[in-house]
Amino acid sequence: MLRTNPKVKFNSLFNQKFVDDFQSQISLPDGFSIFSKEYTMKHPKFKKQFIQRLGYLCQSKGNEYLGDYLTESVAVAHDPSMYDYENQIDYIYIRDSRGKNCAVLLAHRGECKEVPSWWTVRLICNNNQDKVCKGMAAILLGLYTYVLKYKQLQPYGLLEVADGYGNIGGYCLYSRFGFEETTIKCKQFVNDVIMANNIKQITYDQIIETVNTGKQQIPDTGSTLYCQELKQASKENRLPTSRDDPKFKVIREEDSVRFQEGSSCIIL
Repeated sequence: MLRTNPKVKFNSLFNQKFVDDFQSQISLPDGFSIFSKEYTMKHPKFKKQFIQRLGYLCQSKGNEYLGDYLTESVAVAHDPSMYDYENQIDYIYIRDSRGKNCAVLLAHRGECKEVPSWWTVRLICNNNQDKVCKGMAAILLGLYTYVLKYKQLQPYGLLEVADGYGNIGGYCLYSRFGFEETTIKCKQFVNDVIMANNIKQITYDQIIETVNTGKQQIPDTGSTLYCQELKQASKENRLPTSRDDPKFKVIREEDSVRFQEGSSCIIL
């Protein structure tokens, strides 16, 4: 039995209660579970295993720096001597009963100066080398959206697409959950694209169904249309049409919302 530390307390985006509630509504392969930073910090043996098997998740050709960034960020989140910053970093991950990590989502609060109290998905990594892990990043993105809606912490979810439009798989995954480009400025990696989704427009059922079916249950956005263009351009070995082309815009009256925290900006 794993030892627990009941004295550890957190001020985080994710806690295990919400994680477990979400997990009870979705389909995961036998032996796989979702865990939070809260749970991991309370179980020293679990924490050690998680860290030892973490870095390889983001190690892909040309993006080796992402693995180092993930490992360093988790180390900061775990360091009590940096307590003020510790509660600005949170994460969730999926692992199997043998301790193998399948996917991880890293969220930061304060990454975007215009909305400093908001939680931004800084990184999502998936172990695509293992077939059973395929698609599990979508589960974590669904959980992020689910928790934001439940806690009502912010009206929009935010994330950074590492490598921007060159990351077709990531871009299309995010569009499936209603994310589209935003004018909000964040601390970002080179060539990143910042995206946001309107939490109020998304229902709990849509989130769960999108996770369980692997198909988009949330109304189409401009990014959904542009995802198809990116795929087609890649298939035809050509440059994609500009994202600014009017045919990739889906205008909804309720999307024209101004944020009033820090400075005003508009979701496109």
